Amino acid sequence: MKRFFVKNLFFVILVNVLIKPFWVFFIDRTVQNKVGYTQFGTYWALLNTTLVFQIILDMGILNYTNKTIAQSNDQVGKLFSSTLFAKLILFALYASIIMGLSFSLQHTAQERYLLMGIIGIQFLNSFLQYIRSIISALHFFKLDGIVSILDKLLMIGICGILFLNSKTSAAFNIHWFVIAQLGSYLMSVIIALWILKLLYKKPFWNRINRARIVQIIKDSLPYAALIFLMSIYMRSDALLLERLHPNGNFENGIYASAYRLLDVGNMIALLFAGVLLPMFSKQLAAKQKINELVKVAVHLLLPFTIIIASIAIVWSEEIMAFLYHPLSTYDAQVFAWLMASFPAFGIIYIYSTLLTANGNMKQLIGMASLGVCINLSLNFFFIPSKGALACAQIACLTEWVVALYAFFYAVKLLQLPKNYSLCIRLILFTLLFITIATFSKTVFTQWIFAALGTACMGIALGFVFQFFSVKEWKNTLLPKTN
Repeated sequence: MKRFFVKNLFFVILVNVLIKPFWVFFIDRTVQNKVGYTQFGTYWALLNTTLVFQIILDMGILNYTNKTIAQSNDQVGKLFSSTLFAKLILFALYASIIMGLSFSLQHTAQERYLLMGIIGIQFLNSFLQYIRSIISALHFFKLDGIVSILDKLLMIGICGILFLNSKTSAAFNIHWFVIAQLGSYLMSVIIALWILKLLYKKPFWNRINRARIVQIIKDSLPYAALIFLMSIYMRSDALLLERLHPNGNFENGIYASAYRLLDVGNMIALLFAGVLLPMFSKQLAAKQKINELVKVAVHLLLPFTIIIASIAIVWSEEIMAFLYHPLSTYDAQVFAWLMASFPAFGIIYIYSTLLTANGNMKQLIGMASLGVCINLSLNFFFIPSKGALACAQIACLTEWVVALYAFFYAVKLLQLPKNYSLCIRLILFTLLFITIATFSKTVFTQWIFAALGTACMGIALGFVFQFFSVKEWKNTLLPKTN
């Protein structure tokens, strides 16, 4: 199981590292630089508004389906048609709520057109994620990894053509960006359905069962409540920033530019959760020990998040100046605070995924409710005066509280070993690596080479602190010989 996990995880990470950072840094970032902070800030606020209510599109069906099919593959044929019909009904409800909110917020006609396109993107993305959840639940993780990059690969091609043509590049606006995403997601959904049909030889277009739809939604409600609460504390700050700050759209542009790099890191960290959920679910259903899989995930993910976060904090001004224009110290501070939350995301992706696989929804909903209370109360108070910086600082605090909550409950409920040695090693690793990074910044003038060299030293430290082992990786990755 360990060998299977690591090999599939490495493949999924590899294909995503090859495509998604390119998408973020050369397409998404270029769009913001072309259309400006204010126009992109408007798009960012509208996007996050749709993300807060995105759970209505899913109602927890994705997590429920992934867990159910991972435990019994025959469930694909029983679930697919009914869940597809349910998602269409939920889409109508979702679109109605978002557009109703748009009218109450008195958006302009241009903003509403933009919003309708984003709603379409969210529906197609939700459907694509649902197909991917089935593919990963069937344990075809490598194919799932390929499907996960389809939309970004198509967007790179479409936007690349538009950017390279001088006329379309000069006329490029945020509406073109939304239309390009709609086309990319639609094509990705069609390809993903074709792949699923090839993988699952049995028929999965069965008669729609209304009773089953009701049962699926009923069983999914705890997952829906959890995801909705998490969406509130992770995504509502952009909407609040737009509404509460005097220069909300511009502040949102700054926040989006900083959050983009956190999203890059989370793309990789989220892959762990995508592979871990069906594997945790299968092992727990079979009453197998999960300690070894948890240990491997922690040793792989947490040092990675610490290295990336530390480098981002130490060289925050240099990184932001390299990627964006114009730049102020304020932008770098927003970025540094957001990246300080990255290790917390790593903890959440491991331990909340474990709690989800074990069905501990009461504890997870309590965790998310605490995050909502902290995030909303502080944002309402501090956003009017501190803007995007307040959002970043409060996001960091919220994620760390949620991470520690998930960790302690997972250890308690699943009776995981209390590995104090690992915790001490992670703390010492963090302190020593930050010291090395700070020293490197003062000694070397070329920051890019200094940061890359420091990252390599971080990997070497991982071996010193026994997070990585050449012998262990050799035994895990290479086939056994007699």
